[in-house]
Amino acid sequence: MKTIFPFQVSEPRKMTILEQVVCMVWLSETKTLTELRQCQSLVEQQFTMARRNNCAEKTFENLISMQSNYDAAVAYQTWPESEMWLAFINTVGY
Repeated sequence: MKTIFPFQVSEPRKMTILEQVVCMVWLSETKTLTELRQCQSLVEQQFTMARRNNCAEKTFENLISMQSNYDAAVAYQTWPESEMWLAFINTVGY
């Protein structure tokens, strides 16, 4: 059975804490660690393009939120003990 993301957010920077946690869990359950690492790399490339093109601050805020979601999903997959990934989430600003 295919898991469908339960909601759509057009601007990641506007996600609530609950949406961020659901996103992290959904990403970690539907993507492999390799896919998550590739997504992290894509977000880094988008940061580079945004800097080069002098994009608006909200672009960077959205990218930071996306990066945090992928970082948290990687942490969730890497450290299955809930205390570890909850500590990680707290350090990345959720």
